[in-house]
Amino acid sequence: MSEVATKEDFFADVTRNGQPLTMQEKIEFLEKLNAKLLTSSELAKIHFNTQVYNVIENSVTTRGGHSEGVANTAQVLAETFVGRNSKSADRANEIKLAGLLSKALGYMHDLGHTPFGHDGEGALGTEMERFDATDDYKNKRKELFGEDYTKAAGDTEVEVMCYEHNETSSFIGASLLKEFARKKEIKLSDGAVQYIKTGILAHSTSRVEKEPNGNEQKAVRLADKVAYIPQDLLDLLKQG
Repeated sequence: MSEVATKEDFFADVTRNGQPLTMQEKIEFLEKLNAKLLTSSELAKIHFNTQVYNVIENSVTTRGGHSEGVANTAQVLAETFVGRNSKSADRANEIKLAGLLSKALGYMHDLGHTPFGHDGEGALGTEMERFDATDDYKNKRKELFGEDYTKAAGDTEVEVMCYEHNETSSFIGASLLKEFARKKEIKLSDGAVQYIKTGILAHSTSRVEKEPNGNEQKAVRLADKVAYIPQDLLDLLKQG
């Protein structure tokens, strides 16, 4: 995975008009980003996707509801992680910044999910396997997701294409981030974009065995489990 480890690295070399962002500008950027994500069409769409079951009935969890729960849980977890370890003179803002960045990752982590729960993902994956994994395909994946990820995913050995929701989520999340930053006249570094990509990719423990480095990335990975395990059980009980 990416060696980018912390929120300081996320904002390293992120500038506006050639100048580094102040702490207040960093906080304002993430607050507005989260507001944009919460009201985005991308998040709205997955409120019509089920979490596990194929039909939205008996108040089952939707993918959008799950994502909002992950965002809120990840925010609390990251604030706790940083609060326990920070010795910064600006500790309060460091904690707030970590929470806001984790919340953004939470909103974005499942944006690439298909309709019909994991059955939809499996069906699309089966269709993708009809096509050969060409060198151009593998190189594009390396460009999109990073060499560390594709190497760990076994891209050098695979013979057919695949569909994985964490990868599509990573692409959508990074695209939303870049477009939002562009409109705010903020120049993102490659490291900032890769931090977001890695945080989204690594939420999937079935695809990424190694825990990511960053506090915010770890927070969304854990928050996903905290959210979906009891939600899935509750949905099962609702079906009688």
